[in-house]
Amino acid sequence: MKIFPESFKQKMNELLKGEATAFFESQEIPPPISLRLHPNKNNSTIFQEAQKVEWCEAGIYLSSRPVFTYDPLFHAGAYYVQEAGSMLLEKLLTPILEKNKNLRILDLCAAPGGKSTHVLSLMNGEGILVSNETIPLRNKILRQNIAKWGYSNCIVTQNKAEDFAKSNIQFDAIIIDAPCSGEGLFRKDDQAILEWSVDQVMVCSQRQTKILEEILPSLKPGGYLIYSTCTYEATENDDQIEQLIANFGMKVVTPKPPLGIAQTKYGWQAYPHRVKSEGFYCCLLKKDGELNVENKYTSTKITSKKTMLPSFEKWLIDDTSFVITQQQDFIYANSKEVNELTQQLSKTNYIRMSGILLGEIKGKDFIPSAELALSLQLNKNHPTVDLSEQESINYLCGEPLQTQSEALGWHLVTFQNQPLGWAKKIASRWNNYYPKEWRIQNKPKP
Repeated sequence: MKIFPESFKQKMNELLKGEATAFFESQEIPPPISLRLHPNKNNSTIFQEAQKVEWCEAGIYLSSRPVFTYDPLFHAGAYYVQEAGSMLLEKLLTPILEKNKNLRILDLCAAPGGKSTHVLSLMNGEGILVSNETIPLRNKILRQNIAKWGYSNCIVTQNKAEDFAKSNIQFDAIIIDAPCSGEGLFRKDDQAILEWSVDQVMVCSQRQTKILEEILPSLKPGGYLIYSTCTYEATENDDQIEQLIANFGMKVVTPKPPLGIAQTKYGWQAYPHRVKSEGFYCCLLKKDGELNVENKYTSTKITSKKTMLPSFEKWLIDDTSFVITQQQDFIYANSKEVNELTQQLSKTNYIRMSGILLGEIKGKDFIPSAELALSLQLNKNHPTVDLSEQESINYLCGEPLQTQSEALGWHLVTFQNQPLGWAKKIASRWNNYYPKEWRIQNKPKP
């Protein structure tokens, strides 16, 4: 039985009154397992009997938790494992995307990438997402998850909120999944309970206020702000919204919540005793003014060794729609819009990833990247090796392929026709080019 701090129990009793008993009983039940399918990767045959997440078109619940690490489709980006409450973002963002095209969106606290991959799915290739994470290790995980999701209209940055104001670039929408006291995670994370305190709640509240104050100059007049946490604390939720209304001219435009989601003064609150979700709060606000979504781009001079670059016609579906650039030995492909915004941001911000990393030049050879293999822009007209489940796991562990192919050179490695990465046939041997830092570290026992 979980042991909660007395101050937390008292607060939840005051907040929920007659529902408090049901809430604490829900904390003793194993949390639901949920994930979100990729809308543009062929995953229609997996998890067919799963129950739908009501507020997310691609969200599903599983009856039991598989070992995702050993599922090749997980590594192919066919789905993203995500808590169902976090998928409420879809109900807030979809009406904005339906009304406005080609938005610039900033996901400020993005790691590990759940909301960023969700936003990319909803944008479906239109507009640009800037996905930001300040902590280097978390940023690395974010970049890997973005790469697996395969969209090219994304820039990953590693900056503080105040750094975006220095760029003078404004966004049509900003998403802030703020660092919080984590009460909504108590059911599945005992460590979160041990780390909780009244003082920690106040520290989180102050940090959230600072983040909001620093990022608001980067939101366009008439732009949208989606604020969320995984806690029940009013000081971290509705009280933050109240300050935005009073001090910054923000207006709450949160719609009616989905069935089972509680309506707070300004936002939505998911409670685990009401719906199949952990604790999650979110709110939608609009900045004063009229939103101008016509993000205009100018012709930018590209500094690259274009004359030395090979043709990428065979690697991309339409290489003419991309600006191909070289940074040291690495080759990137960006749309003109992503390329220009990347250049603008790079004057004041630290860019970690932009568009598609195509690969690396080594001497006279081009080494295609795993990011290219997973990209939705990949031209799949390559020799392909479709592996069994066990063969795929062996490949993901870094082992050479044990398969026959008469063709030499680069092969696209797939599982159930979903790309995983590259291997190269040289004479009678295979070289495995799956990235070392992505590999499965502990091979499952037979």
